[in-house]
Amino acid sequence: MQRYLIPFVLLTSSGCGETADRLRAVPETISIQNQQLVLSASVITVERGGYPIYGICFIHATDSTPLPSSLTMDIAWLVHNQEVWKTELVDDHTLNDPERVTMAKTFRNGPKWLPGTVVDVIVQVRFANSTQLIRAPNQRVNAVVKMFGAAANKRKTDAHTL
Repeated sequence: MQRYLIPFVLLTSSGCGETADRLRAVPETISIQNQQLVLSASVITVERGGYPIYGICFIHATDSTPLPSSLTMDIAWLVHNQEVWKTELVDDHTLNDPERVTMAKTFRNGPKWLPGTVVDVIVQVRFANSTQLIRAPNQRVNAVVKMFGAAANKRKTDAHTL
């Protein structure tokens, strides 16, 4: 079976790539160099809905020891019901952990799922010559307030006077 990287595409279970059921069967912990790793995620959209989701995926060892230097995360899938969205993960240097206890990568421009939607987040982890998948189940899409018009402009002005 050939696999194609299709960033920023919403797939259904009948489409290309991994199916929702297969992704939901991915383990919640993986072992690399005798470390048990877990994944957590923060999935966000604008409170009013109708905006693409974005978020952060975090991976860390259960014993809080530093992660191997060559470990990386490169692809994420978000699953809602039978919908599967696949995307590339991006480094956000503001999230770097100098001790490498936690690794964080971001995604953007996702589906327009509403606040409160529950998704499973699955990430592809690479280390040395191996590739594994890890899952963070039941992640709720959180809402942030987007300010419009005069209120947004006032908030920007207030922020500059602090």
